[in-house]
Amino acid sequence: MKEFKEKIQHKIKLYSLFMVCMVLIFISGITMFQTEFDFAKGMMTGFFISIMVGLMYYISRLNDALKNEEKLKEMYIAETDERNLAIAKETSSTATPIIMMGLALSALVAGFINTIICITLVGALAFCSVVIVLSTAYYKSRM
Repeated sequence: MKEFKEKIQHKIKLYSLFMVCMVLIFISGITMFQTEFDFAKGMMTGFFISIMVGLMYYISRLNDALKNEEKLKEMYIAETDERNLAIAKETSSTATPIIMMGLALSALVAGFINTIICITLVGALAFCSVVIVLSTAYYKSRM
C-alpha cells in the first residue's frame, strides 16, 4: 500500500504542475495576444475553467484517499482490478485507431477549407503518432 500512496502523491504533484502550466499559459496568452474575437476569449476561458475545476476535483479526491485508509483501499482495488484494467486496455485499443482516423479525415477535409486548420490537425495527428510510437517502444522494453 506504501507504493500506491507514493503513486498517488506523484499524481498529485504531476496534476498540480500541469495546473501551474495551464495558469501561466492562460495568463500569458490573455496578456500577450490581444484578440478582437470575444467568442475566442470566451471559449478559451471556459475551456481553462473547466479543466481547472476538473483537476481540482480529481486532486481533492486523491488527497481524501491519502487521508482516509478506507478510501485509499477502495481506490487501490478499483485501479488494480483485472476487469477494470481489461476494459481500459480494450477501450484504448479501440479508441486510438478511431481517433487517428478521425484526425486524418478531418485534416483531409480541412485542407480544402482552411490551411491553418489543416496544419493544426496534421500536427495533432503527428503528436498522437509520436506518443503512440514512444509508448509502444517504452512498453516493449519493459515487458
